[in-house]
Amino acid sequence: MMIREIRGPVDPVHQEIQSCGMEWTLLREEPLDAAELRAMASRMMASISDACLDAGAKDIGHVKAWIKHANGFLYADTVGSPEDVTVEGREGDPVERIKVTVNAVICGLDGKTVQRTTEKAMKKVFLQYGFKRTQTPDGETE
Repeated sequence: MMIREIRGPVDPVHQEIQSCGMEWTLLREEPLDAAELRAMASRMMASISDACLDAGAKDIGHVKAWIKHANGFLYADTVGSPEDVTVEGREGDPVERIKVTVNAVICGLDGKTVQRTTEKAMKKVFLQYGFKRTQTPDGETE
């Protein structure tokens, strides 16, 4: 891995920008159809944005998710506003297993708060849709 050193003054506004990324594999007992999967993706974007703003974020740089499954994928994102969510992709038959990768870039919160707030918001939505995580970030099964 190459580390790039930044030289010169750093814009103070950029010092307040923190990000996090995570990937979860999720299962549910009953298959989730395409419309419900799209609704879940949209709700997840809004939930993460709302939670970060409630935690004191000054702005939402972006929140993005890639949801992969056996029949295709979905891409969801919001830039700046929980109400402005886009969900695109290709879905197919109902799914029971998905892999979700999320990236959040937030202004005005420290990195640990961004991570914790994002995880909590994701977990809340996944539980609402009947999903359980198969592995924790450190590789342990829940």
